[in-house]
Amino acid sequence: MSLLGRLCACSREVEWLEFKRDNHDPQLVGETLSALANEAALHREVRGYLVFGVDDRTHSIVGTSFDPHAMKARGNQDLMPWLSTQLVPNPGVEIHVVAHPMGRVVLLAVGPARVQPIAFAGTAWVRAGSSTMQLSKHPEKARALWTLGYDWSADSVPCASALDLDPEAIALARRQFASKYLDQALDVTAWDDLTFLNKARVLRKGVVTRAALLLLGRPESATLLAPAVARISWILRDKDHQ
Repeated sequence: MSLLGRLCACSREVEWLEFKRDNHDPQLVGETLSALANEAALHREVRGYLVFGVDDRTHSIVGTSFDPHAMKARGNQDLMPWLSTQLVPNPGVEIHVVAHPMGRVVLLAVGPARVQPIAFAGTAWVRAGSSTMQLSKHPEKARALWTLGYDWSADSVPCASALDLDPEAIALARRQFASKYLDQALDVTAWDDLTFLNKARVLRKGVVTRAALLLLGRPESATLLAPAVARISWILRDKDHQ
């Protein structure tokens, strides 16, 4: 299933995802991206998504005239460079344009907050259901965002695919999984590799993570982790932990 298809299949209560028919207010776009970045972090998602051209109530595709490349922000600045300066720390925003038979759809994919909440124009935002609200009104979410930490290994590797994983390593991982989770041992044999790796939480919704490459990657796939060096160190200790 395509990314757009997976997003449209989500429930209305997903707080790291927002659908819009159109929105030509750059301030609201920025506030929404701040909220989605923070919610993606809270829900351990690799991206938050602001989707134009989909009805929020029915999730049906209706098309949009929103054009992030042509839209202007304050001071007649181009929208995307302006957003990158107003979102702090900058989480990165990717643009995906889908030429769907039912209409043109634009997706803005924003990275998750990592070491602190993402603010827009000095104010951090979150979502409560379908509403975008200031983070200051949700102290429990603020505490969670400030104490999240950052798991480098859980990040996705956009240029990697399941083909970069070693089949022998996956087979070994299957055996180890089955021996640890005896109640699922029979199920493991029926799962294809993608299902197994998702169940084992090595992949995240089919997306290859750095952890997947470190644990199961082919030797030549180590270059996909650059500039990091793919290396696992073992420390041997005696019974006295010396």
